[in-house]
Order: sequence, then C-alpha cells, then structure tokens
Amino acid sequence: MKIEPFGRLIIGATRRVDIISFAESYIVLNNANNKWKYRDSLQQHSYKTFNKENFAEIFKGLLYEN
Repeated sequence: MKIEPFGRLIIGATRRVDIISFAESYIVLNNANNKWKYRDSLQQHSYKTFNKENFAEIFKGLLYEN
C-alpha cells in the first residue's frame, strides 16, 4: 500500500492546498493563515479542522475505504 501526494498548490505566502490519494480515495488539506482544514473525497464543500486527534481517522479512511 502506498499513500502519496498527487498535488500541491501554493497561493501567495499564506495559503497552501495539498491533495493526498490512495486508490480511489483522496483527502484535501487546506492551509490558510496557519489553520489546517481537510475534506475527503465524499465531502464536496465541507471542510473540518485538521488536528492530531483526527489525523489517524483521516488516513485510516484512506486505507480502508475501498
């Protein structure tokens, strides 16, 4: 199993978007003003706060969703 980023977009000095994928699933990490938020492939427009408490849950979803 291999999880790898497939996209990165840096917008100015205060915003970054990373896309991490595995199989047919992906997670979008959005950093604006040093506040990380995320959404998965099923959440089209709903971002949640990204923190150490939900870190394991996010990657578990990537590994076992398919």
